[in-house]
Amino acid sequence: MKCFILSIFLGSFMLNLFNHNAYCQEKLVTSLPVSSLSSYSLENKIPKEVSKYLGIPYRRGGSSRSGVDCSGFVRLIYKNIFRVDLPYIASYQSRLPIFENVSLRELRTGDLVFFSPITNKKRINHVGIYLSDSSFAHAIESKGVIISSLDNKYWKARVTSIKRIKSNDFL
Repeated sequence: MKCFILSIFLGSFMLNLFNHNAYCQEKLVTSLPVSSLSSYSLENKIPKEVSKYLGIPYRRGGSSRSGVDCSGFVRLIYKNIFRVDLPYIASYQSRLPIFENVSLRELRTGDLVFFSPITNKKRINHVGIYLSDSSFAHAIESKGVIISSLDNKYWKARVTSIKRIKSNDFL
């Protein structure tokens, strides 16, 4: 089965359509298995990669050093670290079969943290990358790429899910 992605630009909004079942490992996996990246390695590589983007301005639909939105930022980091091509929309990223659910107590550097716009947690509209010590990196409209704390009441109340790449998807 062939994989495909169709991007549609509607004004300043970009919509990515893809065949979820066909958005398969051939497109997501390259020669770098997650198992070859030790926890120690990720704890160093991810913050170093994230630091390259701190302060980059927010741009809806953006995924370059000239401007990013939250999912574009995550997409860049994951492409550079894991060689994984994620979709552009946070809710699509959260549903990929290459990820497994993780509890808040099990957070590790590189996990994706997904958020809801309200505390009922039914809809995902934001994503960030967990760093360590309750901190995560993300892009927000008012400040661009920043580091925030999951201990902050605003963010903590809106966490919907936490995802980690399944290492056996990369073997």
